[in-house]
Amino acid sequence: MKNFRNLLIAKVESLKNFIKGNEEICSLLRQEINFNEAEKRKDRFLNDVELGRLKQLLEDIRPTDVVLKNLWLFENNYRSFKMDYHISFEERHAHILNLRKKGILDVYQAKGMEGLGKLCNMVESPKEVGQTLGEMKTLEINDWLCKSLVNGAIPPEVIYGYFRVLNFKQDKSFIQLIEKIENVDKRILLLANVGYNGQIAKYISSFAVEFQNKYWSNVNVWSCENTEVEMVVKKLNSVGRFRNSFELIYGNGTKMLVSDELMLDSVIQLLHGSKDGMPEPFEFVKILTYLDKSDSPIVKENIMMVELLFYNYIRHDVNLRHFQLFYGILHNPSTMLELIKLAWLPDNEQAKEIRKNEFAKNKNLSSIAKIALEILHGLEAQPCENNNGVVNGQDLKKYAKELLEAAKSEYLERPAMYVIGKLLGNINLGEDYPPPYLGEILEELDKDEIDDEYRRQLFNRHGFTCRAYNEGGTIERKREKKFLSYAEKTRFTYDRISIVFEKLASEYHHMGDREDVNAKLEDLDN
Repeated sequence: MKNFRNLLIAKVESLKNFIKGNEEICSLLRQEINFNEAEKRKDRFLNDVELGRLKQLLEDIRPTDVVLKNLWLFENNYRSFKMDYHISFEERHAHILNLRKKGILDVYQAKGMEGLGKLCNMVESPKEVGQTLGEMKTLEINDWLCKSLVNGAIPPEVIYGYFRVLNFKQDKSFIQLIEKIENVDKRILLLANVGYNGQIAKYISSFAVEFQNKYWSNVNVWSCENTEVEMVVKKLNSVGRFRNSFELIYGNGTKMLVSDELMLDSVIQLLHGSKDGMPEPFEFVKILTYLDKSDSPIVKENIMMVELLFYNYIRHDVNLRHFQLFYGILHNPSTMLELIKLAWLPDNEQAKEIRKNEFAKNKNLSSIAKIALEILHGLEAQPCENNNGVVNGQDLKKYAKELLEAAKSEYLERPAMYVIGKLLGNINLGEDYPPPYLGEILEELDKDEIDDEYRRQLFNRHGFTCRAYNEGGTIERKREKKFLSYAEKTRFTYDRISIVFEKLASEYHHMGDREDVNAKLEDLDN
């Protein structure tokens, strides 16, 4: 391997007159030298003699032009600089900055502003040139930069980087420098790319609304003072940048930095779309959870509808049953009825036509109805349960009766029976199952539709079944046995629920027979 490396280096050395001035090859050589110097693993990497030859080769083929010679200092990702892991990031950054300052100074001393302009237009990362110029106090380049932005002589990233450094250093003179740019559009764009600070925001507020909107549509707002957050959020909301405004609202995750009313307004406006994308789900859930417990009358009035509209965005990221909307539909029959009214058309023809006309006038109602139906169809929580997960039987009986009675007056008895049966099927299958109140509810309501939906929900709770090869109907036999025991337990007390369990046991019996036959057929095939 060592001989091969020497032959390869010798071959490249023989071609140095041909490759002289090729910056791409110089960059590759520089990376190879830095990589080997950083690692120092003799079994795999170049030894000192080979490294010396590569360094000499790099020196021999480097461009002679002072601009071309310093282009490598401004490549992306620092890839041509030595990666020294034994010094801190601050020390490494200072070292690179000094190298870049020296490179810019060499170009300026040799070719003046013309050379600097050529460097800015040829480098891979113009922003780095601008940031380096911002760190240099020895060059009088402010007027040149401002003129270059207007006439397009150099990439705008150079100017943005330069003034960004001045802004970071809180150099108050930079606004006076920027005012020299007569083109207001370019001045606003430059201020936006500099990044947010209170001084710039105050300066921008003196412009016409058109220019203010342009600034707030483009400015990078990484952070701001806590006292400024509310103002900045309002400005970002006004131009549709809700992702950025939610980052500021969320703050450090422990304290919300704006009023509850503004937070709610931001959430509602998000329904119309965001120009910079949706906020992170964890931020949004945190904010919605905070609003759910707000004491503000305005928030209390609107929070349930907001939770409904954002159901699909938050459904996988939070325990929904603790939200006001879901607590309401599981404990309050009037809230559940409102959701049913959104999801289903009434059975009465006159009421149905009125509802259809409402849908025709307001296209958003169709989307809301779809969300309401998804919530009811996917509802898997227990109704009327306390914080310990225990269902209050008396409350559940009252809930079911009131919901069914109220639904009759709205011509929504059929969907109400579907919902009641589904909720009863969500009761946990504990050791004392079925609890007496379940049988009492089915007997008192005396509706076959509720019994059927209750049976379907019990069946669907088992979900997808996986079984071993040639296992047959073992799983179904266990379930048949379980439901037969439930039927025996309720046979002489609650007839309706006993019949439900017998039907389920019968279904599992037939399914078990079918799986036994399938297992025998599989055995014959093999």
